Amino acid sequence: MNKNRVKENIIVVVVGILVLLILTNIETLRGIVSFIAGVFIPVTIGFIIAYILRGPFNFMRDKALRYKGDGTRLDNVKPGLALLLSYTMFVGVVTILLMIVVPQIWESINTLVPEIQKQYYVAEQYVEVLWKELNMAEPEIWEQIEDVWQQVLLFITGWLSNIVPTLMGWFFGFTSSVVNMVIALVFSVYFLLSKEMLSRQTKQVVYAIFKEDVADYLVHVKRVFDKAFSGFITGQLLESFIVGVLCFIGMMILGFPYVMLVSVIIGATNIMPMVGPFIGTVPASFIILMADISNPMQVVWFVLFIVVLQQLESNLIYPRVVGSSLGLPGFWVIFAITIGGNLLGLPGIILGVPSAAAIYKLTREATYKRLNEKHLKIQ
Repeated sequence: MNKNRVKENIIVVVVGILVLLILTNIETLRGIVSFIAGVFIPVTIGFIIAYILRGPFNFMRDKALRYKGDGTRLDNVKPGLALLLSYTMFVGVVTILLMIVVPQIWESINTLVPEIQKQYYVAEQYVEVLWKELNMAEPEIWEQIEDVWQQVLLFITGWLSNIVPTLMGWFFGFTSSVVNMVIALVFSVYFLLSKEMLSRQTKQVVYAIFKEDVADYLVHVKRVFDKAFSGFITGQLLESFIVGVLCFIGMMILGFPYVMLVSVIIGATNIMPMVGPFIGTVPASFIILMADISNPMQVVWFVLFIVVLQQLESNLIYPRVVGSSLGLPGFWVIFAITIGGNLLGLPGIILGVPSAAAIYKLTREATYKRLNEKHLKIQ
């Protein structure tokens, strides 16, 4: 047995032991990851903001203001001006959305709860009249049905009351802590202004520590992850916004109730690839049903509308907005969503997908490289 084979066997054994340790200590690992994520919340939010604004910042600096980096006084002012314009645009868009969306959502939630109670009594009277018309001789059947109905209603309303605040809390949660938000904004400013310098310094450290071929590969890994995260986060946010706007316009045209609340739910859940549309449609359909429980066909038409909207999103909007930044088969998307969700909840679902996409690309590159070295072609 040659040295390469021994080395490969050792790597396989070590990886197997690590996987076993992770699986047997998943709760401990989840606690550690949650603690680290909590400590680095401002930095994480700062990275996300910087990723979102990197495109507008680069456009303002390089295209609009034509920054050259020649060291002149006028040229040195351009990055700061581009940063100011980018953040002004970002804060303006967020402020406008909050001013438009929040009051309507609050109004919809305040009217939804009484409407649920009203529709419950309507349904109760309808079923009672139905059983009387059928001359039911066994009143205990009605009592059993009423108990089941109450349990179902309590379950659904409790679930809805949990999922709506969760979605809205996630959507606006980063504004709840002023200190963390200020720190995150400061971090994002430094990330944008110093991204070239940080990249250069990181590269210098890597090449100083590792051999040149290893350093080349680590720099390549960094580029793959950077492309996956930047493309996914900015593209997914933009795509979700477009889907939410289209949902709002379509619901207004078709005359569905609770337009703003449902559109926010559909747009927000669409950030999650694949499972997002299904997650958002369930509470949205229930909200539509509670608007008029005597007209269940309205829910059917709403579901058909969402199906058409998702087909439009998956076949037209997603390829153009997100493009090939994901490049991950559906099985591994579900796998990444499951693992990320178990570790970090909703942030883990979102961040796990671009991480898995980067790992998948690197693994595929390494696999094909080894197969080519061995002159093998596996179908």
